[in-house]
This record gives sequence, structure tokens and C-alpha cells, in this order.
Amino acid sequence: MGAKKIDNFTQSSDHQGQNSVAVEFLSLAGFTLYGNEWIVPLAAELGISPSEIRNWLAGKTPLTMEAAIWPRVIEALRGREETLGRILGETRAAVRAANEEAGEEASQAPDGSVKPLHILR
Repeated sequence: MGAKKIDNFTQSSDHQGQNSVAVEFLSLAGFTLYGNEWIVPLAAELGISPSEIRNWLAGKTPLTMEAAIWPRVIEALRGREETLGRILGETRAAVRAANEEAGEEASQAPDGSVKPLHILR
């Protein structure tokens, strides 16, 4: 479901020119950071009003890739990237440790199917 929602942001929109690109990136960043209800929390993180974001989305106010909000958007994404990287590393380490402790590794079962990890049984 998430991938389908993200794919929708890459399709053409009703906005024109640079505004279209900026609106698509803002929408994608907002959705990635906060899910379907992203406007209010992203506005709070950026220190702007939700109506300002809504005006950009509606094309009432121009938004370009040179706008002052982009360093803050990038910083928000970078923060999530660091958090997700840390969670990914810790999850991999925990799975590896659990399988080593059990003396098992993922392998093929005799019937050719993939043997599930020990901690998932």
C-alpha cells in the first residue's frame, strides 16, 4: 500500500513547472516522514502553518526547489535516515545473535524450501 501511494507522487500533477517538482518532493517527504496525515506534523516540524503547505499543494502560493524550507525538510529526512539506519543495524545484529545462539543459520530445507529463521518459528 505504501509503495502504491509513493508511486502516485511521481506521476504528473496539475501543477506547472518548477512548482510541480517542488510540490511532488514536499508531498513525498511529508508522506515518508508522517504517513497519510502528514501536513500538520510536517508544518510543525518546519515551523510554518499547515495552511501554507495547503496553499503550496493547491497551487495558490508558488513553491520552488529554492525555497527556504528545503534545508529543514532535508534535515528532517536525514534525522529519520539516521534513526532507521540504527534500527536496521540493531535488528540485523539481534537476528544474527539469536540464530548463532540457537546454533542455526537460515538454510534450505530438504524439500528445497527456505528454512525459517529460528527466532521466527
